[in-house]
Amino acid sequence: MAEPIDPTVDYAFRVLFSRPGNEPILTNFLNAVFASEGIRLKKVLVVNPFNEKEFADDKLTIIDVKAVDEYGRHIQIEIQLTNHEWLHARILFTWSKMYASQLEEAEKFKDLLPAFSIWILGKVMFPDSKALHHGFGLYDA
Repeated sequence: MAEPIDPTVDYAFRVLFSRPGNEPILTNFLNAVFASEGIRLKKVLVVNPFNEKEFADDKLTIIDVKAVDEYGRHIQIEIQLTNHEWLHARILFTWSKMYASQLEEAEKFKDLLPAFSIWILGKVMFPDSKALHHGFGLYDA
C-alpha cells in the first residue's frame, strides 16, 4: 500500500490547489479562510506564480499558489513549515509585489484592488496569542 501524500510538501500543496481542474478545491479553501470576513468567492483563476523581475538585479520570488478571483482581487497562498527570523519581511515583500503588479504604465492608483496573502505556517509565529488566524492590514500608527 502506498504511503499517503503529505499536503504540506510544497509540490503536493501546489498540485492540490493549482492544478487545472482543482479550482473548486482552491475556491472552497479560500471561502473557508474568508468566511469570517464575509467574503464569498464563486470562482478563482490560478495565475503564474512568479513575481516577475523588472530589472536584472531585482529579487525573484515564486509563490506556492497565486490566483485572481472573479472581482480581480489578487490572492497568494504560501505554506511555510519553518519560521525564519526574516519571515515577516518576506510576507510583506511578496504581498507588496503582488499588490503592485496590478498596475501597468498609465493606469490609475484608484484602480488597485485588495490583495490577500494567506500563509499557512508549520510553527507558531506569535506564541503569546491563542488565535489560529491573524488578519493584518496597513495602518497609520
